[in-house]
Amino acid sequence: AEYVENFLLSAVDTAIMMQNAALAAESLGLGMCYIGAIRNRSQAVIDLLHLPRLVFPLVGMTLGWPAASPMLRPRLPLEAVLHWDRYDSSGEKDALVDYDRAMVATGIYEGRQVPVPGQPDSVEDYGWQEHSARRVSQPHRIELRDVLEQQGFALR
Repeated sequence: AEYVENFLLSAVDTAIMMQNAALAAESLGLGMCYIGAIRNRSQAVIDLLHLPRLVFPLVGMTLGWPAASPMLRPRLPLEAVLHWDRYDSSGEKDALVDYDRAMVATGIYEGRQVPVPGQPDSVEDYGWQEHSARRVSQPHRIELRDVLEQQGFALR
């Protein structure tokens, strides 16, 4: 708990465990959803669940029987995420443009555009890239380091 590496190992183990749980649940016909937003109020979650030191709410997961079949979202093409022998972003730009088009076609961003102070609420080509850029351009979860330290993670 004293070093960043130990925390990262635990986070990776958590992600692997959650993916295995998701695969098992889906194989039984259950629906699932990861909840990364649990970190938006991590101290409140710690208090609510009475989590002891050295325990941190990294991500949540819901499981249940779906009332309807959910829309399958497009996935980033392999050209954008798979690299052979070395990192190569040469095909990334075109792949991201295609992905943007596919995501816009789903209608997922209608009414869900992330506001940016001083910029128009609506832009003509609001897709995954614009949505993601707006999300990460604003400070959020800035208290995470403090909460982690309070939970006993020195992160040296």
